[in-house]
Amino acid sequence: MLTLYGLVSYMIHRLLLRVKVWAFIVICLGYAILTNYFFDLIIYAHQVLRSKGIYLEFGHADLELLEVFGICILMAFVNVSIAIFRKYKGKAKIG
Repeated sequence: MLTLYGLVSYMIHRLLLRVKVWAFIVICLGYAILTNYFFDLIIYAHQVLRSKGIYLEFGHADLELLEVFGICILMAFVNVSIAIFRKYKGKAKIG
């Protein structure tokens, strides 16, 4: 699942470098929503598997799922930050 998220993040990063400012903002908001729904999908899949008797060791209170969500949020933040830096580094004149 994280590999899929990483692939989507890479495609979004490439897209962020080619769009105008208004589209950049819309895509960043969509990226944040995608990250939230991705986490919801992971939680739902875990609950469905648990109801069918397939137990995954996630520890107490699904701590690992929260860690996955944290990794996804961090990955999204870094991805957007790098895109902003790469997109506007050549446009700013110093001095």
